[in-house]
Amino acid sequence: MQTMNVDRIQTGWNAYDAEGEKIGDVVEVGSNYLLVQKGWFLPQNLYIPLASVTSIDEPNANFSVDVTKENVDSRGWGSPPADASWDADTTQESLTVPLREEQVKAERYERDAGEVTVGKHVVEQQHEFDVPVTHEEVDVTRRRVDRAADADDQIVDDGETIRVPLRAEEVDVQKGTRVVEEVEISKRPVTETRKVSETVLREEIDIDEAKR
Repeated sequence: MQTMNVDRIQTGWNAYDAEGEKIGDVVEVGSNYLLVQKGWFLPQNLYIPLASVTSIDEPNANFSVDVTKENVDSRGWGSPPADASWDADTTQESLTVPLREEQVKAERYERDAGEVTVGKHVVEQQHEFDVPVTHEEVDVTRRRVDRAADADDQIVDDGETIRVPLRAEEVDVQKGTRVVEEVEISKRPVTETRKVSETVLREEIDIDEAKR
């Protein structure tokens, strides 16, 4: 903490002892004292002289005094100084009890939700199709005739054979690779509403009024 002008101390500041333990909160700033309430259920008023302030921390609204928390009562700060003026709300006749409650809020964060694996595999199938092919066949046509043979045509059994070559087409199957389809893979965000629940605590006051 830095030592600064004690006139900068305002209501709402935190008072700390010489060992850094919090004493209470400032509820009134007097001409030569600071009224600090110690405790919250049954608060105790402490009129701390400005001369006992050793250092202040203005950015954090804190200040320290020259006594430990255990020895505060021995300093006689429980009684107001002669020139002190205070509101009735700062006395023990009026008690302010703060009630607290927890609040919950949901924050979103990203996590790994899995992955999609895209691969390829080979499928074997039998592909049948018709291919037209041509082949030659022999047609024998016999016609009846009646004419004189040539003079040198003699019937001789010489074993002569006539050979007629026949041609036919065969099928030569060739395979080639072609690209027949493309698969485009992309991601898109999908927003959904998810219900979340959490148990929170809050304080309520219980008043037991004793009847006499």
